[in-house]
Amino acid sequence: MAMTPLQSVLWDVKQRIENDKKLSKLRQKVNSGKATYADTAAYSTHVGNLLGDTFAQHILSFSPELREALTVELLHDRYMDINAIIDRVQRSMDEAQGLHLAPQHAPFYDDRAHQIGSALADPTVPDETIKRRARAATATATKSMHDDRMKTEAKFRSRAGLKCFITRKAVSGCCAWCTAMAGRFEYGEEPDDIYRRHDNCDCTVTFENGRKRQ
Repeated sequence: MAMTPLQSVLWDVKQRIENDKKLSKLRQKVNSGKATYADTAAYSTHVGNLLGDTFAQHILSFSPELREALTVELLHDRYMDINAIIDRVQRSMDEAQGLHLAPQHAPFYDDRAHQIGSALADPTVPDETIKRRARAATATATKSMHDDRMKTEAKFRSRAGLKCFITRKAVSGCCAWCTAMAGRFEYGEEPDDIYRRHDNCDCTVTFENGRKRQ
């Protein structure tokens, strides 16, 4: 039975992610128990860029009425994938430190996903703008899922009595704003904008556990 256009793009994204060599190596490292949050950040960054590129290739083949639903489904799939990867890494790292804390998932921002999808159905903008939005907005939203998870985990663990740190690393050739945001901060003392990112931003945000507070 032939796939519908919706099933086709979901399948294409899934296959590209599963067969990508860089992502395969990262998954192997995660499964070995040797990965860190730097690896999960790299995973979410690469997945986001791959999703954006693939979605941009397909977006114009869908009617405006279908684009919003497709956007939400694609982003929710990535939300589940990224959190599953972080869960495995968190368990391995916590076991090494003798910690037993439940995963703390940030919520899936359904409203944001619908807003992105709605912008892709705008009949007043040219096709190239729609493709650019499909690429940039979905990639940025996917990368932000990792940032949201890091913030949520750090908040929970800080309240549990651990001294946590947030680190933002800027990629080579990034903008002045990203460079200014880079650094390592104790949770609660980080800049308000440290979790924000603009389109085409590949900076990474991670957290680490410190010692228990006295």
